[in-house]
Amino acid sequence: MSRHHIFSLSTLFLGLSFGCLETNEQHCGLHKGKCPNPGEVCSVCEPTNNGCTMEPIMDPQCIFPGPDHCQFKNGYCEDPGESCDICLQENLGCTKDPIASECLFGGGLEDSSSSGPTASESSDAESDADSSTDSETSSGESSSTFLPSLCGNGLVESGEDCDDGNLDETDECTSACEWAICGDGFVQVGVEECDEGASNSDDAICTKTCKNAICGDGKVWENIEQCDDGNKNSSDACINTCQAAYCGDGFVWSGMEECDDANDVPNDSCDACKFVHRLVFASSLEYKGNLGGLTGADAKCQVLAASAVNTNPMFFAGKDPESFKAWISDGNEGPDDRFDTNFTGIYELPGKEMGFPITVVRGGWKDLTDGSLESEIFLDENATPLSSTIWTNTKTSGFPATVDHCDAWTSSLADDLGFVGTTISASAQWTDDPPHQACSATARIYCFEDLP
Repeated sequence: MSRHHIFSLSTLFLGLSFGCLETNEQHCGLHKGKCPNPGEVCSVCEPTNNGCTMEPIMDPQCIFPGPDHCQFKNGYCEDPGESCDICLQENLGCTKDPIASECLFGGGLEDSSSSGPTASESSDAESDADSSTDSETSSGESSSTFLPSLCGNGLVESGEDCDDGNLDETDECTSACEWAICGDGFVQVGVEECDEGASNSDDAICTKTCKNAICGDGKVWENIEQCDDGNKNSSDACINTCQAAYCGDGFVWSGMEECDDANDVPNDSCDACKFVHRLVFASSLEYKGNLGGLTGADAKCQVLAASAVNTNPMFFAGKDPESFKAWISDGNEGPDDRFDTNFTGIYELPGKEMGFPITVVRGGWKDLTDGSLESEIFLDENATPLSSTIWTNTKTSGFPATVDHCDAWTSSLADDLGFVGTTISASAQWTDDPPHQACSATARIYCFEDLP
């Protein structure tokens, strides 16, 4: 073999094995490219002597590790005037002779300003090249093969966008030596949350911007989300779980629902996503203490409510007159025993300017019996204002007050007394307003809508 050790690069790369592209630093310190003994070169496929050898590297399954041959990644030789010929093994591939055309390597060619070879050297080189060419041609192999680009060698070559010297798919340069982009199927660490390649979609688990689909991103995840309006507001048509708002979801849909208690329990504070409203009024008629007992007092409320269906239909239409009861106690029973104490809705008066009701209390029975009201109970069933005394014998708690109950509301004698309240107070006096009055006098009664 001539001093150039020229051989066909087509033979060199014919059996190229990517198993030799990358190895650890035990093989000649591959990333440093140094062998310990002068004249040795590194072959990552050489198992002996830690990969270092004095022999020409001819194994077709090995690619020359650049750092051992003229610092392959840079293509420079140390001594002035030398160029890099990767076909040479002598002097670590560096030579002052012309580089054979079969071994062209960017950065290793002498420039035009360098002194050319002597005639005899040129003749020798041409003779050697011709001999090599004839030999290779006869064996059916090409003699003009150039060193191909190799992704992963750390050198940006023709056809490559980048080359960072590794095959890591999670950095900015992929194993195909292309810049990482959203949609390439590889998740770039610190930049992308996901990347499903061609499957990226704004209605899928990974969006077109390589972000994980989440509720609130403004994109509807197919088969997972019903809606996504891009906010966490649960008072609009799309609640914060990306499900369409509906009555019973526990969130009040602004402009569509008055309330939402997330249940179907009737006659509580919220029914069909509307506040449950029950009417309260003071009777338009006055009565002596003989009301006919508690049952008689209830019957009087029911008669007035039935009449109001015609006289005040805005508030009484659809109401059941028989659901009205008197707020009154004898010596044994009071509203606490006879009313729906589980009610949590709104008690209101049947009339106001512009036809809106006046709220007495908003929190049902518990609010009604806490000692004060939001408004006095000063309207009768026809929405007529009153300033009057009311038969009650009832404390603000709803329990019976005293023994002054006109003999269980059966007496109209002057010697018997009845406990009263007043329509002009929203404090405790609305139901407990001494002094008591004779049962022969007249007073009104409070009527509350209750369960039928």
